[in-house]
Amino acid sequence: MPNTLVRTHSLKGVTLDCDLTTAARFMTSKAVSALGVFSHDGHNLLGVITERDVTRAVGAGHDPSSVHVQDVMTTELVTANGDVTDKQARELMKTHNIRHLIVEQDGIQHILSLRDL
Repeated sequence: MPNTLVRTHSLKGVTLDCDLTTAARFMTSKAVSALGVFSHDGHNLLGVITERDVTRAVGAGHDPSSVHVQDVMTTELVTANGDVTDKQARELMKTHNIRHLIVEQDGIQHILSLRDL
C-alpha cells in the first residue's frame, strides 16, 4: 500500500446554537457525515458533530429540534498537519477510535473521513 498524502475535503460547519434537525439536514444536503462546530462568529472550530451523534441523541429520546449541536458534539478534536500520509491518518484514527480527522493546512481546517481512506 503506497504511503501517499491524504486527500481531504472542505470542512463544512455550523455554529454552536444550531439544532440537530438543521445540522442533519445540512449534512444530508452536502452529502457529508460530519460537520465542524464553530463559535458564534464562525471563526473558531470548537468541535465536530457526526451522524452518529445525531442518531445517539434521537435514540436517547431527545427532540432533535430542541437539542443544540453544542450539547452532543465532540470537543476533544484529533488533528493532523496537512502533510499527513494515509498510513499516519489511519493510525491516528485507530489509536483515538475516531472516524473523522481534522487536517489543518495553511491555517485552514479540512476533514478526512475513514471512508476516504
